[in-house]
Amino acid sequence: MVKQNRQVGGYSAADHFCVMSINQGKASSKAPSDSGSSPRTSQNLLSFYWTLGTSAGLLVAALVGLSAFQAIIQVPQTPDCKSLDSGAADSQRIYCARLLAQDGSAAQLIKAIDLAKQVPSSSPLKAEASQSLERWSRRLLELADEKAEQGDLKGAIGLVDRIPSSVEVRASADEAKALWQQGEQWAGAIDQRVQIALRNQQWDEAEAQVRLLVGAPGGISRQQKLDKLLAQIKEERGAAERLEEARELAEEGTPEQLLKAIEIAQTIGPDRIVRKSAQSDISIWGRQLLTLAQERLDAKDAAGAVELAELVPKGLSNQAEAEDFAVLARAQRWAWSNTFFGHLLARAEARQIAPDRPLHKRAQTQLATWKAELPDLTLLDLGRLLSTFPNTATLRAAIASASAVQPGRPYRVRAQTFVAQWRKDIERFEDQPILDQAREIARAGTIPALEAAILAAQQIEEDRALHDKARGLIADWRNGIELIEDRPVLERATELIEAGALSEGIAAAERIGRGRALYYDAQALIDGAQAKLREAEEQSILTEAYDLAEQGELRQAIGTARRVRRSNLSNEAQTAIDQWNNQLQSEPAQPEPAFEPEPRTAEEQPAPGPEPSTDSQPRFDR
Repeated sequence: MVKQNRQVGGYSAADHFCVMSINQGKASSKAPSDSGSSPRTSQNLLSFYWTLGTSAGLLVAALVGLSAFQAIIQVPQTPDCKSLDSGAADSQRIYCARLLAQDGSAAQLIKAIDLAKQVPSSSPLKAEASQSLERWSRRLLELADEKAEQGDLKGAIGLVDRIPSSVEVRASADEAKALWQQGEQWAGAIDQRVQIALRNQQWDEAEAQVRLLVGAPGGISRQQKLDKLLAQIKEERGAAERLEEARELAEEGTPEQLLKAIEIAQTIGPDRIVRKSAQSDISIWGRQLLTLAQERLDAKDAAGAVELAELVPKGLSNQAEAEDFAVLARAQRWAWSNTFFGHLLARAEARQIAPDRPLHKRAQTQLATWKAELPDLTLLDLGRLLSTFPNTATLRAAIASASAVQPGRPYRVRAQTFVAQWRKDIERFEDQPILDQAREIARAGTIPALEAAILAAQQIEEDRALHDKARGLIADWRNGIELIEDRPVLERATELIEAGALSEGIAAAERIGRGRALYYDAQALIDGAQAKLREAEEQSILTEAYDLAEQGELRQAIGTARRVRRSNLSNEAQTAIDQWNNQLQSEPAQPEPAFEPEPRTAEEQPAPGPEPSTDSQPRFDR
């Protein structure tokens, strides 16, 4: 929009100046005729008017040019920078570019540069646009350098690429870009070597490679990249250590340790190198849990099998299989009741496993097996029901029902077991009166009564159900007879020993032979009497030793006291020996003989002293 020249009295200033010049020219043309001036004067006037007219024309041209320049550089008061089109004035583009550049952000600087680039070279504003482009491009390069320092090399190069090729700073930008790319290649090679070291769990090598980033080319800091890689090494190392810890726990193979191992391995993040190995191990450990559950089921521990199957963590690859296994284990627990009703409940449980489930085929196989067992279970349940009425008739009916289970059938062995049990029950009904009569006879407690009871109980043969019970009663009654027979003998031996007749008491107690009811009581009495005999014998030896010591024969006293070994006097004898040894050591040493005595012949050896007398009491060694 071009601004209008100021108006003076309805005319422009230039029009007014021209009118004045014409009027002056007319007035001057009349003057010579009026005054009669010379031609020289008239020539001077023409020259003056020509100079004045030229000046006026130049002034008019200057005014017109100034108006045109103002029209070019002036912009509307409220330009709409958001909707500039291709026909917008250059001044509008410059104005809007300046507004955008004032924001200072990279995005706005790029928009300002794009607007300034649209000013053509023929425009009077091209010089101003070029200066702005240079200034804004330098600022954009500074922002790119900041991004490079922060490690955002891609963003830095993106900014550099928006710098126009026509500005002087473009050369510096291209140089910076080349250095950054060179540094990025260096850092990329280092990062690749670090990742290889991490995959091989060579932690020291990985850290050594990371520290090479300090000397990376490009003139920018790699601290952010270095910190990131060091953090990755720390995390990868921690993840590898956790996986190793989990594997060590899993080696023990217990359910608790397997669950703990799975819990630890699941803490390894998805972006860790060992994550894949951890997932593989978790899958293996989850299957091991199911294997342990199967082992418990094989051991008839259905509750334990269900518990282990339900412990398989959610999200594992075998979770669905674990759920199906728990259902089948609960069904098996019902089937193990070995009843018709239990099999019905087991089949209802197993039917919950849909065709799209992992263990559907196994469930169908089990259902077919349980269905085939129902007829035999019907016969067994009838037999068990009859056996609850305790008499021989119902037991024989129960045997008939169970015997109907044919050979080769799944429950044939169980049926035969019930038949054998019920036959034993019949034998108990038949033989129990015999035992009751024998007990009644034995109640008198005399030898004849006990012998009669034994004869009665011996009627029960070895293959009968109550034979073992009868044999136990017979053993008790025989012991009763032996007690009656041997009690007086033991009492007499006790009386003799208490009276001091130790040998006679021992002889009496030895009459109770091995295997008799009071044999061990007799042996205890004999042991006590023999101990008293030994103590009396060694008391005599110790007394002899004391006598020798009083006579000054300390060495002989010590030798005698050493024969006391087996009685309660051994401690007293040892104390005396120690005392006599101390006395011998405190005595002055005897002088050595001047010559070596000749050895004596056998005839010259002194006769050994008499052995201690034991005539008073005989010695019994057992």
